[in-house]
Amino acid sequence: MMNSPFLLAFCFFFSLCCFSGCNRLPQETSTPESEAELKQRTQEILLNIYQVNQLDQPGKIYDSLAQSFAGTLLEHQFFQQLQGKKVLEENNTTLGDMHIGFTYFKRLEIRPFARLVELGWEVRGDIWHLLHQHTRHNRYQAQLVLTRLDQNWKITDIHIQMELRVE
Repeated sequence: MMNSPFLLAFCFFFSLCCFSGCNRLPQETSTPESEAELKQRTQEILLNIYQVNQLDQPGKIYDSLAQSFAGTLLEHQFFQQLQGKKVLEENNTTLGDMHIGFTYFKRLEIRPFARLVELGWEVRGDIWHLLHQHTRHNRYQAQLVLTRLDQNWKITDIHIQMELRVE
């Protein structure tokens, strides 16, 4: 299943990581945002990740991923993205527009300068290879740690709970 170039491109940022904690961060002085605001921020971060598939220069890919990831997770996702693009190129595969829908969202925990959330989403898109086209539809469920770094929120940890190829 992971040998599919489509899955490599769609799932480039999925790695099974353990939650790192964030227990040593100082206390926040601001009031935590509402769940609706946190949901909107999380959706924007994920949409940015999928838009990376439209980029072709490593510097632009890294800069775009840096808007969504931080730390070693950023480095890991950058190399995963480059590997996925290489596989697509080798297999003469092209991705069409992707449509992303969020199925649910839940804030699980508020940590100092970090939020633990659980969410579900679906991705549908067209893929062209071997002189034909077909649609791929995947469904995901994950827990993310969003951490505020220099006034920006980024994914610093991810745990994929479910990945399902629907079609």
